[in-house]
This record gives sequence, structure tokens and C-alpha cells, in this order.
Amino acid sequence: LSPRSITAYLDHFPLGTSAKDVIHLAQLIRSKRFQRFDYGSASNVAHYGTDAPPDYDLSKLTVPTALFFGEDDAWIAPADAERLLRDVKPAVTFQKVFPGFSHSTWQVGKEEAGYWVSELLQQLEQRSQPVPPLAALEVR
Repeated sequence: LSPRSITAYLDHFPLGTSAKDVIHLAQLIRSKRFQRFDYGSASNVAHYGTDAPPDYDLSKLTVPTALFFGEDDAWIAPADAERLLRDVKPAVTFQKVFPGFSHSTWQVGKEEAGYWVSELLQQLEQRSQPVPPLAALEVR
């Protein structure tokens, strides 16, 4: 990470999120569950039909999924990564742990970007469906 990248990143932290997202993250950490937003018992009943927010059911994930992990990512414990892999197993088509990557390397690791981006592009190319020519599409 370059000092310039870190400064730019911190100038805009938390990047692209809301207060509700930060609260939800705190709820997930505190509950040790991967669940929907907790509005409180009464509001949960209105939103979900139950007192407690339901867990996300990752076993329903059917989209082919590539998971990229950073070896030095302090935001995800190895046990959590293992649980994620177990819960989405049928959908996982690729997984890789990137040595020396932290949580922020993906956004501001200028020198490392080419390394992981090429892996990402390769996965996208392998999984993409060819787009038919416009002439082949039927207009109704």
C-alpha cells in the first residue's frame, strides 16, 4: 500500500456505505450470526413475521460464485471463511487465498491489483455466456 493510497482511502472511509450498514455489521458481530437487520422485536415482526431477524440461508445461493480471501484480512476469521465455504459450497466454483492481502488491499493495493484482477477476469471469462448477435434476437 502506498501512503498516498492510504490517505485517499481514509479521507473517504467508510467508503460507499451507510450508518445502517455499520449498525448491521455491529449486530452481526455481536450476535455471531449471519442474519438480516435487527429492527427490534416489534419492528422485526412487521418486517419478518418473527421477533428475531431470520438468518440468511446461503444454501439457496445458486449463482456460480468465486471467493477471494486475503491471508491477512483482519475482518474475516479463518473459521468464518470456512463456514462461508461450507454454507455456499454447491455454488462455489473457485476459491483462492491471496498471500499478504488484507481487507483493504483489494481497493488500495496498487501494486497487487494486477495480480488479483487478472484472476477475477479469468473467472468471469470462464463463466460468462456468449451474447447472441442482435440479429438473432426476436423482436415482438
